[in-house]
Amino acid sequence: MSSNGVLAKVADPVSFDVKALENSSLARQSDEVLAFKKELSELRRSFRGTAAEFEELKNSLNYIKTAIQNYPGADLSLLNEVNALEDLIEKTHIQMWGNYHKSGREMETGPSTGDRIEGIVGQCWYSTSNVTNTQKEQYVIAKEEYAGLRKNVDDLKARIEALEIKLNAAGVPYTPARSDWKTE
Repeated sequence: MSSNGVLAKVADPVSFDVKALENSSLARQSDEVLAFKKELSELRRSFRGTAAEFEELKNSLNYIKTAIQNYPGADLSLLNEVNALEDLIEKTHIQMWGNYHKSGREMETGPSTGDRIEGIVGQCWYSTSNVTNTQKEQYVIAKEEYAGLRKNVDDLKARIEALEIKLNAAGVPYTPARSDWKTE
């Protein structure tokens, strides 16, 4: 303690034991919380797998576009299909990760599917508290949005595969990840 600039001892040291409350163990989590976290984990796994597949498809389309532009005698009307697929990729990317054009300019944007999922994970993953109604609502929304995203990625995949068949028929050289590019 300090009194007029003079330090004085207030008390002698005392030993004590610390007992943990053990209020953060997994055993304290309810079955409902554990079930929610399991469902959330599965949605997150599915979303991340879809996002990785989406990036692979995006890269494949870039190679396809370059092949069409550079291969002599390639049907340039195929670029119209590529442009339509690029529009679908942009739309799907915004649904997955948000509108980076707007958010980069400090404009308000709604949460994307990835934002919703990762937000719930950040809020409850290492918590033993009960799941909030907001987290449950965000999960339901994210799950519905993911179903739409999955359909977009499946559509994108089917349309790229159809485009690859046309490239194979036209004799356009191999592009990465293209199946059946050469039958001999």
